[in-house]
Amino acid sequence: MATLMHVVGFGDSELDALQRLVDDAAREPDAWYRLVGLLTAVASAPSPIVAGDWVKEAHAPLVLDEAGRERAWTLTLTFFTELCDWLDDATAVTPPVDDEDAVDAFCRGYVKGISLDRHWRESPGLLRLAMPMVVLGGMRTRDDFALKLPSRAAERAWTRHARQQLPDHVLDVYEAMRASGREVAGRSARHWL
Repeated sequence: MATLMHVVGFGDSELDALQRLVDDAAREPDAWYRLVGLLTAVASAPSPIVAGDWVKEAHAPLVLDEAGRERAWTLTLTFFTELCDWLDDATAVTPPVDDEDAVDAFCRGYVKGISLDRHWRESPGLLRLAMPMVVLGGMRTRDDFALKLPSRAAERAWTRHARQQLPDHVLDVYEAMRASGREVAGRSARHWL
């Protein structure tokens, strides 16, 4: 599993440029991790999402001039293509799992990505598989999935475990989509753009 600090393929200078652009232009904390979560959900979506829709959402928390928007667009599309290739290679790009704020921001982005495709809601099994990201991202509660925990300590343990297993959860959803026969972005990401 790769963390965002150990990504291979996308040039380090490009990755640094995109992360710096997002961090400098963000109107919210942890916008970088939110962006990566959103792109990960888009890559795993049950049906293709038009690039203009998800790029607009990905850049919503950013305040950019025209040149900055063009640079962000180019870097984001390149990063998305690389992200899809990593998922195809069973590498989940996630924040460090011990950084609760970063994981929660990633999951909020993931939830936003889910909201861009109605087919997620029409596939209860897929949404259940994405439950850790959905719950950590605030879209639903554990009760919505009939996951009753006996105490606050059990709830904290579940949350800690969900954060620790985030890379595995991301890959489980992506692999389930591939196994279902539905087209996922993966190596065909260039056709989704």
